[in-house]
Amino acid sequence: MLNFDGTLIFDSHDREFASSLANHIIDVKGQQLVSFKGSYEEYVAERSKQAQVA
Repeated sequence: MLNFDGTLIFDSHDREFASSLANHIIDVKGQQLVSFKGSYEEYVAERSKQAQVA
């Protein structure tokens, strides 16, 4: 999958798997979709930063 030159959409609860492939995260929060362009680690860091501000 790492060499695939197209778009891949996957659903996973496996953080290592998501971290190894994802460069755009779409998170389902309640009835909303949250779109984040970046790695899973960057998304988690951004969420943590936002939680500290709130």
